[in-house]
Amino acid sequence: MSNAKTVTEERWVSIGDAAELTGVNPVTLRAWQRRFGLVTPKRTAKGHRLYGREHLAQIEEILYWLNQGVAISKIKPLLADKELAIANSQALKVTASEQADLWQQHINLLNQQVIDVNSQGLNDGLKQLSSLYPFSILLNKLYWPWLRGIDNILEQRLDGAVIESWLVDELAFFIAQKRRFDKQGTHKSPMKPALLVALERTDKWSPLLLSAELSSYGIEHQLIRLTDIKLLCLLVHRLNIRQLFIAPHVQSSAADIRQYQALLQQLSQPAPQDNQSLAEVTELQVVNVHFVGIHANTVNQLLGRQHDSVAELLSGAGEVDEHHGGNNV
Repeated sequence: MSNAKTVTEERWVSIGDAAELTGVNPVTLRAWQRRFGLVTPKRTAKGHRLYGREHLAQIEEILYWLNQGVAISKIKPLLADKELAIANSQALKVTASEQADLWQQHINLLNQQVIDVNSQGLNDGLKQLSSLYPFSILLNKLYWPWLRGIDNILEQRLDGAVIESWLVDELAFFIAQKRRFDKQGTHKSPMKPALLVALERTDKWSPLLLSAELSSYGIEHQLIRLTDIKLLCLLVHRLNIRQLFIAPHVQSSAADIRQYQALLQQLSQPAPQDNQSLAEVTELQVVNVHFVGIHANTVNQLLGRQHDSVAELLSGAGEVDEHHGGNNV
């Protein structure tokens, strides 16, 4: 069940390190402890949380039950009597319909905030859910079903286009705000600059969820939308970008594929700056370009590139550890 890195009996780690080892951010770990009495760490003389091997194993066990569809509020009894939980593991698994009902309740509440154009209510609802559940679970259980469903609801309303525009802005603000908040209390070393680019005909939701996913791995990045991919090479070099994530069009044409090929060729070599010697240029790092998102599989195939999830791409670049797992939206 557990795939956390090994921690010896003598080794205790901070909440930031525990978050990196398990993929559950510090905000969620604090919420689990405060609201449900889960994963109670020991404290230093100054009150700082410390997590040992047993705590990390308990976090992984919680993730297991969450993936089975058990609500976070119902997990504590399963941890208290592990023998009973193991003996009745099949009976304790939540049925597909029960899982759907659990998440549909959350979706209904979010839908009501959207229809009411209630910024505070929407932000509070999303903040609460994101504090209780890791992003990997929220992505498929909540975000995609909710956003696909709200599309259908708004299409039937006269004011649907206005509300949709408002919702896009609200989600972008929430994701950016959460990224800044989640950084507090962590001790990650600076990572390579990253840029997430949504091209003109990319669907409206996947770039936002890709941004949220990168944030869940602690990847500092900016999300921009471009109508002309030819401007991208100039922007990448000016911002000194080392990791470039591109969410391609809903349906990339042959002309689009040619533009992607040209971009890859341009970025395969660092751009020399004025007054730089050849030795200085060769020391520059080449930009790593990744096509990601729900429309990227076909693009990668046509370009002869392997299609990996965001987590796999980051793991290969040394930006995220294997324990995180991940989902490519």
